[in-house]
Amino acid sequence: MSKKLYQIAYEDKQDPQVFTVASVLEILMKSVFAGVCVTDEEANYSHYVIWPLLDTIIVTVDKLKFHCGDYRLRSVDKAFSRRNIHSNEHYKSDGCISTLIDGVYMELVLLEVSGPFKLDDESRFVKDHVKAGYGLVAMLNEIAYTYNFASFDVFTTVRIFFLHAKKNKLRFWSFEMPSPGLYVLNLLNSVVIPDNCASCELPVESLCIELWNLRTMLQQTVTALSNLRQSHIINQRAYNRSHRELPDLMPNLLTDSLRINPEVKLDVNYIPAYDELIINSSLF
Repeated sequence: MSKKLYQIAYEDKQDPQVFTVASVLEILMKSVFAGVCVTDEEANYSHYVIWPLLDTIIVTVDKLKFHCGDYRLRSVDKAFSRRNIHSNEHYKSDGCISTLIDGVYMELVLLEVSGPFKLDDESRFVKDHVKAGYGLVAMLNEIAYTYNFASFDVFTTVRIFFLHAKKNKLRFWSFEMPSPGLYVLNLLNSVVIPDNCASCELPVESLCIELWNLRTMLQQTVTALSNLRQSHIINQRAYNRSHRELPDLMPNLLTDSLRINPEVKLDVNYIPAYDELIINSSLF
């Protein structure tokens, strides 16, 4: 297989889909299939497998940046600041994908790696899943505060994402607010990271498809943020004009739809299909 990888022409790799497939195979060939110690330490698993996999979709998309390893979520820091909470504690994720808009990084993807490859520790999985819930709420809220005057119907088109590496799986979640105050966490898919080159065809195919789907959804989110920014500008201008004539007029703000201590709902349609899914909204 390694010989076939090297036979892929440079020109072919300029196609993002070809590049993604070739990169995923190369990552696995040099790590899991090669016996690299990804089962020993979480840092090794992240360094050799998870971070490179995410990097394959970032390098082919403009405006996206991948922050890896003990990334301190700016959204959580800003949430603490707004609420006048002074603490030495910070939310540190195992990675984050962001986009730069008007000189400000907007955080779009939260990554948590629950231990080394194949670790089976349910308490650790639950802890990281609950932790991610707080981070996702802060990330989505920060977008609302940034574009406070935007229309809520535009805000509902914004989706951010959570990637959870647990055991030998990579799970893809989306997070959004379909109606005021309702935060919804949806399981999009769960794929296996293969450990055997001889039987890797189907798992690699599924992994490439989900990484490509994430790439597509991130492009859609960047477009949605652009629309949200434009809505914010238009509505703010309209309010400023009206406010000069009607000083008591109060604006309709996105932040009116947010909650300080929210509930995060899981789509129950996913629960029967995934027997390892034991998280429910009461944990958030």
